[in-house]
Amino acid sequence: MNLTTSNLLLLFSMFLFLNIQAQDILTVVIGNQVWMTKNIDTIIDNSYCFDMDTLDCTDYGRLYPWETAFKVCPAGFHLPSDEEWTELTVFLGGLNIAGRKLLIGGSSGFDAPLAGNYKTNVDILSYLNKNAYFWTSTTFNANVAWLRQMSKNQTNINRTTADKEYCFSVRCIKDKP
Repeated sequence: MNLTTSNLLLLFSMFLFLNIQAQDILTVVIGNQVWMTKNIDTIIDNSYCFDMDTLDCTDYGRLYPWETAFKVCPAGFHLPSDEEWTELTVFLGGLNIAGRKLLIGGSSGFDAPLAGNYKTNVDILSYLNKNAYFWTSTTFNANVAWLRQMSKNQTNINRTTADKEYCFSVRCIKDKP
């Protein structure tokens, strides 16, 4: 193939366009999964920033109730299931040590910030810089869903449930081909 200047410019323009489209989607491969390296910060009704300060969303991402969490992952990604979180946890050594590996500065590259949570029923934002909470797509019952929780001073990751009206972070996983 003979690459002329115009062909090179066309290829470069296509690369630049694709790069700009994907520049906010940084990923890390952990085991057989591809995870985004940032919490979602998609502005949508029913989403919240800590202390309602949009600058906090840049660092921590937004907090979403469960139903809204399904609407914020970009094309090609989705809200991970409880099973996908379990696969991640097992790959990183299990419930007792995976939490530390997932937090900012951990060995996995996941870099979860301690974004806290928002409880809409009592209008309380809490646990900023103490805990990270992530929705799964898996329901426990009509009003409750599974989530993962990590803490600043612990190495573990907790598999627990919460009311779907609570607002937690969303970390998306790439769709499998």
